[in-house]
Amino acid sequence: MVFVILNIALVALLFWFSTLVESVSDKKSSRPLINIVLLLAFNCVFMVIALIIGLKNQTYLLASLCKLFMFGFGTISVLSTVFVWLYPKEQKNFFSIIFTLLGVGVSFYVCFFTFNAVTLNSEVGLSISSENVWKYSFNWYEAYVFTYGYVLPALALLGALIKYKFAGTRLIRQQILIIMLGVITGAILLFFIHQLPTYGFNPLYVSIIAFTQAITLSLFYRAIKYTVLRDMRDVLFAIGRFSRSYILIAILAGISFALLYTFFATTPFVFFTLYFVVLTLLVLLRIKIVSFFERHSFSSSAHYDVQMEKELAEIDYTDPDLDIFETLGDILEKNVGTEKISIFLSSGGGVLQNFHNTKNEISINSPIFSHLVNEERDVVLRNQIGVVHILKPIANELEEFMQKNSAEVMFVLREGGTVFGALLLSAKRLENQYSDYDFKAFNTLYSYFFLAGYFMKNIANEEVVGTVSREIQMSGEIINSIQENVDPIENPKFDIGYLSMLAHDIGSEYIDFIKLNDTQHLFIIGDMSGKGINASMSVVIVKSIIRTFLAETEDFKLLIQKVNLFIRDNLPRGTFFSGLFGLIDDANNVLYYANCATPGLFMYNQVYN
Repeated sequence: MVFVILNIALVALLFWFSTLVESVSDKKSSRPLINIVLLLAFNCVFMVIALIIGLKNQTYLLASLCKLFMFGFGTISVLSTVFVWLYPKEQKNFFSIIFTLLGVGVSFYVCFFTFNAVTLNSEVGLSISSENVWKYSFNWYEAYVFTYGYVLPALALLGALIKYKFAGTRLIRQQILIIMLGVITGAILLFFIHQLPTYGFNPLYVSIIAFTQAITLSLFYRAIKYTVLRDMRDVLFAIGRFSRSYILIAILAGISFALLYTFFATTPFVFFTLYFVVLTLLVLLRIKIVSFFERHSFSSSAHYDVQMEKELAEIDYTDPDLDIFETLGDILEKNVGTEKISIFLSSGGGVLQNFHNTKNEISINSPIFSHLVNEERDVVLRNQIGVVHILKPIANELEEFMQKNSAEVMFVLREGGTVFGALLLSAKRLENQYSDYDFKAFNTLYSYFFLAGYFMKNIANEEVVGTVSREIQMSGEIINSIQENVDPIENPKFDIGYLSMLAHDIGSEYIDFIKLNDTQHLFIIGDMSGKGINASMSVVIVKSIIRTFLAETEDFKLLIQKVNLFIRDNLPRGTFFSGLFGLIDDANNVLYYANCATPGLFMYNQVYN
């Protein structure tokens, strides 16, 4: 009965796993894997029914179900081999189609035309009698298990090795290595399960051979999920984290299962009760272990992201001697190992120009930027090109652009749907590769790069490229002119004005009036967090982005939500706005307003005095 439950659990897990693969992966590239997972799930259903029939000594349909299960086992082995051979390509070729048809055809013939008597019980496990293969000393069943259990995985490994040799990028090589690990792990576990009866274990362990294929498929999924390189440090941390969080607990659960089943096999209620208690204790143990290692920072997350965020946050934009280009480059070189950076910024005319080589430019309307904006992809690694599906439509253009500029990383600097710049990072020192950790860190710290790029575009203009050594008064005048740029509201129904008294020359007070049409005006009154030029920069950015959003939406509430998300995702961590959004509707004599963390709106009504 235990093996029935294990297979039922695997069925549920596989159906869940298929939905997981479909939801987090590109559907086109992962479709073959999803099909194999679903086939394995249905194959487990055949084993569940066969176990129930066999354990109750009901031989009706037992032979057919076991033959179906073995046919499914062989078919999955064939499809897995073809998956390995074709990876990372999705399309099948003539050879793969012929091999699939031949492999499935031979499997069908052997299972349904050479297998004779079938037995499935706790005394012999799964026993299938068949004639010897011609003049050889082994029968068809032994030859079938050997061929589809070990020969095909060996052929898959051979194909993977050839793919690895001619792989175009290191990322694909890393993915192929994980796939090879999956094939090897599955074959070793299959061999181990077949050897268990010789050491006195229950022969019915053979009924869980589907678990070996499930583990192989899970590693296939891990391979296609990796979209950036992982260096050896990341791999070691991942292995350690996986070992202490899962493998250790799984081994203890397996040992507990075997021991309890040995002593309480005849009393199922006692067995399940004790095993449930053991599993509960193991879950609590896992929680304690994970908590301990997280608390003591024994993980790959304790790299450079915390230190680099601190240094980026400490950039003083009020420093008259600030060279933001050099400062940013020094921070990236110190923490990431980047040898140099370059930046393209909008110079008008629909092009982005390189600061240090104005002849080197790229159109803002390039398919590269339009595609990345549509996909909301702000950080791109060169080793992702050709691997990440959403980058494939622009793979050639993106590769050419990155190669021309000797870049390995690109930050797309944009206000909503409008691109105003691109920050490029060169290769790391010692030819180290940008990894999954780098990709996550860059996305987390994107707001700081956005702020630096925006500062260079709007404050450090073409005449002071790469330096802000001019007097801070110049920056203050620019920011004040932008802050005071409001649309006057001229309407006989309204008498509108404002008074703002600044404690400093450059403040964070936010006042804006925007004319939407002849009858509607939008006004915003509030305060950005912080003080000085840093806060004023946030005011400038938000004023600009609101006008960008107004071109995309006419919904008052949706506008506020989009502004809120922009402040959270694109401005430095901790930045916030508190104030009031108002919409004056002249046609209907109505004032709509939304309170954004400002406690009170005071309105004088002459009727009520």
